[in-house]
Amino acid sequence: MTPEARPLGLAAATSVVVGVVVGIGIFLTPAELVRSLRSPGLVLVMWLVTGLMAFAGALAYGERARVAFSRGGRTVRLSA
Repeated sequence: MTPEARPLGLAAATSVVVGVVVGIGIFLTPAELVRSLRSPGLVLVMWLVTGLMAFAGALAYGERARVAFSRGGRTVRLSA
């Protein structure tokens, strides 16, 4: 690791994941959800549920990466 590079902490990593989820949720899916569900309340509930699912997946992936001890990280651990 170079002197300028710093690892991401929990708050920064969480912010990145939430930013990606929000970005995708805002720009790609709302119109289709509104057409399908026809209720703003249901759209918000579905957005929240899928956001929580994505966050849980990111946490699981992060935990798996944390226990990776060999060089290559996710490639080595996920291909095993």
